[in-house]
Amino acid sequence: MKKCTVPDRPDLYDLMYSNFFADIPVYEIILNNCKRILLCGMGTGRVAIPFAKEGIEVIGIDNSSKMLNCFYNKIIEHPEFADLIDVKKADMRTFVSSKEIDAVLYAFSTFNYLLNIEDQKQCLSNNIKSLKKDGLVAFELLTKATFKGLNTNAVEVIGTIFENAESKMMFSRKTTLDNNSCILEQDRFFETTYKSGEIKKDKTCLVNRFISLEEIKMTLKAVGLKFVATYGDLNFAKFDENSEYLFIVAKK
Repeated sequence: MKKCTVPDRPDLYDLMYSNFFADIPVYEIILNNCKRILLCGMGTGRVAIPFAKEGIEVIGIDNSSKMLNCFYNKIIEHPEFADLIDVKKADMRTFVSSKEIDAVLYAFSTFNYLLNIEDQKQCLSNNIKSLKKDGLVAFELLTKATFKGLNTNAVEVIGTIFENAESKMMFSRKTTLDNNSCILEQDRFFETTYKSGEIKKDKTCLVNRFISLEEIKMTLKAVGLKFVATYGDLNFAKFDENSEYLFIVAKK
């Protein structure tokens, strides 16, 4: 039986992340003066809409129809920005923009969805074909410090992610890591309790691959990109093994 993945349930994704904007200023500072960006894995528009509000043209790609349909429902409320977001349903591994771009952005661990080095190289090689000279490539990658309870077989209770007069939703997760392949699998559990006493349970699965700083540097070099900088948190602190964020900036 096919597992229900995160992109299969954009409604649950938005309950978790639609009000999270702490990373947006980091991307805006890194990509300062960029007028047109390629945003890979745009999902439901959490990053694309704020960029469009700043007057930046976004070419947003995603291979999930369900995530993009959720975005289309949102953008109805922002018609003044709609023309600045050019949406493409596409696989980021093979996508080449028909327009010249100032930057490529892999926000919110999008690049970690690529589960092997060959896919990562293919993705970068194609995405940067339309990148202007000295154009930027920016990533936010997972780190092992991002997750607690790796390989303990314990379910980590995160807490309430939604509550109103009629219902309350609790979120918990179980995360495992294969140290040989660096593949991380996370089962996400959602339990909604209604005022009537009814309880509804949902589950999704996230599959990502950890990419070390050393590995991403080698991959950047292999596709002809120059490493520029790395940061370990939302305030541009130095990255180390305890950092819960890994921001990477490269240049063509």
